[in-house]
Amino acid sequence: MSDRLINLAIRLALTIVLVAVLLFCAFGYLASYEPLAASAQITARLAYGGIGALVITALIGLHRRRPTDGKGS
Repeated sequence: MSDRLINLAIRLALTIVLVAVLLFCAFGYLASYEPLAASAQITARLAYGGIGALVITALIGLHRRRPTDGKGS
């Protein structure tokens, strides 16, 4: 298998895992609006929101185009 195909498979697997984590964080963030103590709500919102933001940043970084060296690889 070529390096390009392996790279694509790894990026696809990472994307699936990161999207699953992002969906979990979105659900957790929405669940933090249930009646809880105020400190628990803000802690959960900050945690889920922060992790979600990191996952979005990782997805953007994973799918950015990278400059090639001009050799076609």
